[in-house]
Amino acid sequence: MTTNKTNSVTSHNSSFKLAKFGQRTNFGRFGEGIYTSATSSKANDYVVSLSSAATRAILLNYVVMGKTIKMTSNQSDLKEPPTGYDSVVGEPGGDLNYDESIVYDNDAIRPIFLVIYEDV
Repeated sequence: MTTNKTNSVTSHNSSFKLAKFGQRTNFGRFGEGIYTSATSSKANDYVVSLSSAATRAILLNYVVMGKTIKMTSNQSDLKEPPTGYDSVVGEPGGDLNYDESIVYDNDAIRPIFLVIYEDV
């Protein structure tokens, strides 16, 4: 059995919860938000196996970004996007190796597919 280290998925699998942010797996480069990435290898880095099975899982999500601000350096004190913006896009370069998209509203993201795959 495997699980994604992102503890933000609710038990109903209908949304995510910012309240779970304190259970994060890293320092939260762009603060207290819900993090996604279009780069599957970045998502794979956050999967942890609870057994010796090679099976892994990643959630594909609908994310409503609204007006985005692009950032390349850490802003770990954010609790919401900067004034005038709805979300943050972390672009590779500066402090980032891979893209990240961060929303700060539980209603801005919905899981749509669970992808099960094998780590070979």
